[in-house]
Amino acid sequence: MPLYINKEDGCVLDKEFLTKMLKFHRKVNPKEGLVGLYFSSNIISIYVMEIFMYFIELFKDKKNRSITPTPLVMLVDPTMQNNRM
Repeated sequence: MPLYINKEDGCVLDKEFLTKMLKFHRKVNPKEGLVGLYFSSNIISIYVMEIFMYFIELFKDKKNRSITPTPLVMLVDPTMQNNRM
């Protein structure tokens, strides 16, 4: 999913692309649903929260066939500080 983050413009999420991909996924896999999302970062930034809030709204829409009432979020630290992911 195209996601662009820069300090001047903030977080830009291509919602049209996401909507098309979800529609395509539902067509190919009608029995599957959304579970959540993951971020590769070592902090929870304002951008992570903006995307998370968008997905909360997305999960409220019944046609998206989400499995949980709110998205599960996994934060993966790619730097593995203190030998932890």
